[in-house]
Amino acid sequence: MHHAANARWSEVLRRVAESLARLVLPLGALFLLLLLAAASHLYPFYHETFPGFKGRWFAGGFFLFRALLYLALWSVFASSLVRLSKLQDETRQLALTGRMRRLAVAFVPVFAVSFSLASFEWLGGFEPEWVSTVFAVYVFAGTFTAGLSAVVLLVVDLLHRGVRGAGPLAPYVREPHLHDLGKLLFAFATFWAYIWFCQYMLIWYANIPEEASFFVKRLSGLGEPLFILNLFLNWGVAFLALLPRSTKENPKALRAVALVLLSGHWLDLYLVVFPALGWTAIPTPVELLLALGVAMFCAAAAFRFLRSQVVPVGDPFLGESRQHPG
Repeated sequence: MHHAANARWSEVLRRVAESLARLVLPLGALFLLLLLAAASHLYPFYHETFPGFKGRWFAGGFFLFRALLYLALWSVFASSLVRLSKLQDETRQLALTGRMRRLAVAFVPVFAVSFSLASFEWLGGFEPEWVSTVFAVYVFAGTFTAGLSAVVLLVVDLLHRGVRGAGPLAPYVREPHLHDLGKLLFAFATFWAYIWFCQYMLIWYANIPEEASFFVKRLSGLGEPLFILNLFLNWGVAFLALLPRSTKENPKALRAVALVLLSGHWLDLYLVVFPALGWTAIPTPVELLLALGVAMFCAAAAFRFLRSQVVPVGDPFLGESRQHPG
């Protein structure tokens, strides 16, 4: 989105985002292996026959092929953007900025289609009889907010990791950059809440069985307090905390909000997946430790990539970004 919008203020943050983009390939490969091993045990369409187009679409082999296709597309675009960015560090070619922008613009429609389908198949596929026309937008809103939260955590850490609390990003990132990151967090957390409300309110109001069954499962037993906590973590905390300008420019406050949003995103996905599998209990230490392990792997891989260079030194607009007035 940085490239597609032809942004300038976020050049000093671009390498941080690239460190996360590199994770698409290893995590995608891991996901595909898990899908190959467990899909037949998790998805009911492996054992049930659906009529018409839905039955052909959810055929096991075709389902796995599409997963491979989506992950391959995302990996190719992510790897290409990172490769061109690193090449610009070496060559200082202005033309590479245009190439990255064109590549990003081309990826937007590719991502919109493939991510929407993946959302319906990988998450909605746990309950293939369920219907929601905004589910893909709902998943995207949570994913984008979580991605922004991860960028914030890395940026704040790189601001203060070093001698006397001055990290490698300290010469580049100023309060206006943090303020804009805070505004983005505020905006997309609110966007997630808007889509959450649209989906819940319309399904509740229509009260159609094939739609309402989704929320009936998640509002029964121990699911109800988690359902309410989900809205609080993914929107309530960010909305209240990020209203003041001072909070948006406070690294510690931003880090706290980002941690809450990432925790909320995990809970949001938990509530999508586990009730569909018939597991209505609260999360166990196993699920929590698995999530922590993945988070630690992502952080270690990102910091390993950022050891060589934390900003795109070859970008011609880096100086303009450093002087971002806010």
